[in-house]
Amino acid sequence: MMLSVFLVFTLLAACHAATWQISPFNTSAVTGENATLACIAITANGENVQWKKVVGSSVTALTLDTTILASDKSKYAVTGTYNLTVVNVQTSDEGLYQCVIGATTKEASLQTVVLPTNVSTYWETSPTIGNIVNITCRATYGKPPPYLRIYKDNIDITHLAYYYTENTRSSGYGDAVASAALTLTSLDVNKDIRCEVEYDGLYNAMNYTMNTNLTCHAASWQITPFNTSAVLGENGTLACIVTVANGENVQWKKVVGSSVTALTLDTTILASDKSKYAVTGTYNLTVVNVQTSDEGLYQCVVGATTNQASLQAVVLPTNVSTYWETSPTIGNIVNITCRATYGKPPPYLRIYKDNIDITHLAYYYTENTRSSGYGDAVASAALTLTSFDVNKDIRCEVEYDGLYNVMNYTMNTNLIVVSHLGMLNVPLIEPMHESILVVVSHLGMLNVPLIEPMHLFHF
Repeated sequence: MMLSVFLVFTLLAACHAATWQISPFNTSAVTGENATLACIAITANGENVQWKKVVGSSVTALTLDTTILASDKSKYAVTGTYNLTVVNVQTSDEGLYQCVIGATTKEASLQTVVLPTNVSTYWETSPTIGNIVNITCRATYGKPPPYLRIYKDNIDITHLAYYYTENTRSSGYGDAVASAALTLTSLDVNKDIRCEVEYDGLYNAMNYTMNTNLTCHAASWQITPFNTSAVLGENGTLACIVTVANGENVQWKKVVGSSVTALTLDTTILASDKSKYAVTGTYNLTVVNVQTSDEGLYQCVVGATTNQASLQAVVLPTNVSTYWETSPTIGNIVNITCRATYGKPPPYLRIYKDNIDITHLAYYYTENTRSSGYGDAVASAALTLTSFDVNKDIRCEVEYDGLYNVMNYTMNTNLIVVSHLGMLNVPLIEPMHESILVVVSHLGMLNVPLIEPMHLFHF
């Protein structure tokens, strides 16, 4: 019991420490405009928030909470809790700024900039569908030369670009250039390409948008075939959405080893079993009453172009469950596990917390795999629970190639925040299932009935 009381007061002390919600980050401002350095924090235990400016070995106090300490009180303002606004930014305002709470100091730099005189986007050579063409974004005469970001149809493609500066003067002014090699397809017809200027903490300060102005007279693949799964005995649809031109036909074929069998021509069924297939839309292939014998490689052929995908027959798991590996405790790392039992083949699992996909945090593996192909799938993710996780849902979804969320299981975290003193009666719960987490947000004694380990964690 002494250990439990000690842990309760340890938790209380931690809950009353200063909370940094947004720490300072490097920021830029156009000369003559205002700049805001972020520092959003919730203080506790009577701590003050202070901004300081560092110049060499000299440190000057600028604010204390919302009070301006600087000699020029019109130069600074505290907004929110506790951002620092620097008014009418000049070169003399550049430097390092510190946000200090108690014994903790976090810092960021402020940079003054002069925006470029011009931003442009252009093709290096005439764009042609099917060829690789360089798209270039240029910002002229900025101080310093900015960073450039390129978007195609509102998708950031900056990672494809080579960035460099040129014509840099001793005054600090110069040009910035970013050039990306793009392979243009019919899907790029009438798409916008946008170039944005940015500096540290100052995004999309200028931009220029150019339409691709491509004209397409060839077949346009809107959705190419992708690997697909279907539950045994149900229908499976292989995607192939295409707009044809120049009298081209669309044909589906099935590949088995070195043998290729024609199944359709446009909307006509060529297969010997005409009830087995159907063409829907333009030109998806539906395979009726999928069996293991229907598995394999399928090709969608338009003119001289072939795109292909596989079809897999699956048996859904008998059960899907989600559970904690150990009883959850705030501030500790707790494993949440999602399990799908006896599926053929074992499926892929996706985990969501409060409808946010956290699968990238999980370690995925299969076990109990039989020679028949049946097996279990397991995904386990290490989560650090906080009070923000109260009453959140954790959902496990089963998926196969092209077959998403075919089964799922949702578990509420059932985390409870106690905001008033008194007795909390916690019912006995089963181990390894939904767990109750208790947080005390006011000082005092929390009485929790003594229960067996693994049914409820100790404070």
